Amino acid sequence: MRSVKFTITFPEPLFNLIEQEKKKEKLNRSEFLQKAVSWFYEKMQEKNKVKKYIEAYRKHPESNKEMKTWTMVGLESFNKERW
Repeated sequence: MRSVKFTITFPEPLFNLIEQEKKKEKLNRSEFLQKAVSWFYEKMQEKNKVKKYIEAYRKHPESNKEMKTWTMVGLESFNKERW
């Protein structure tokens, strides 16, 4: 994979945090920032998946019959347990 070099400016307090964390993780600055950006995009994808799930659920929620069925299945499994 081809790498691209670029210049970026951070406020000094944020830069200092980056420097502290990269030392803790034993990473160079590029490695640390690559991991941070990758983590950010993973979280954004997760957030978008949750948003899509919620939107779909709002459009097609379970019916009362389905909810009653799942409740009964759950209660039956509890009844089978030795308490």
